[in-house]
Amino acid sequence: MQVKYVITTIIIVCAVLLGTLTIMGPKLNLQFPPIETKALENINKMGFLKDNETLTAYKATSYYSYKSGVVVTDSRIFAFHNDKVLISIPLSKISLIIVKDADLGHQEVIVSAQANGVIIVSLYHKDVAKFLDVLHVNDNIVKHFNKHGIKEAASAMSKIR
Repeated sequence: MQVKYVITTIIIVCAVLLGTLTIMGPKLNLQFPPIETKALENINKMGFLKDNETLTAYKATSYYSYKSGVVVTDSRIFAFHNDKVLISIPLSKISLIIVKDADLGHQEVIVSAQANGVIIVSLYHKDVAKFLDVLHVNDNIVKHFNKHGIKEAASAMSKIR
């Protein structure tokens, strides 16, 4: 009987700890100015923004820290982790965007610039249209696929190569 209580106590403590870490961490929705203070401080501290660049959107990609995310400026989109920009794509070089349905109301957005790379970000479905707006892309390069249509997405990618 005591084993049940110990296991229940451990589960409750873990749930409270996880909840606390999540509350203390970054907001996971797509953010537009004003961006969370801690996130903006981290971006500025790392020197990710170039001169005369204006931050237009931010998406945290970690539940617990501000050390990874995707940033859209008025001229480019970039993904970072810790103190490094992993990939940076000029907005003018974006050649294809694939929006794929995922689980629990999320959609994966794949931003491709062919030779300049690919950035994948998971967004709440309500944020996708806003995200596409800040990228300033033409509607004809945006392709939508349902969860099971990934074969269609792969086919679309092979046609642009």
